[in-house]
Amino acid sequence: MTTDQAGKHEGPQSQESFVSLDAFLNKFADLTSQLSNGMLDQATDADEKELIAAYAKPLSEQVVQLNDYIIAPAMRC
Repeated sequence: MTTDQAGKHEGPQSQESFVSLDAFLNKFADLTSQLSNGMLDQATDADEKELIAAYAKPLSEQVVQLNDYIIAPAMRC
């Protein structure tokens, strides 16, 4: 038998949990940047490099926005 935990709140988050979440989200943003840089390093065609660079910037911006979206409710707890 499974228990459904969706929507249940156990109380305020500890400072340690918040710091861990923030560190994870920052590392996730770093990973996105590293992946983009790695793809650029591996690309051999100029058009391919241009395409990767064009998509890398909005991807990084979206990850930062997603991180902000996730961290905002955590700060209120």
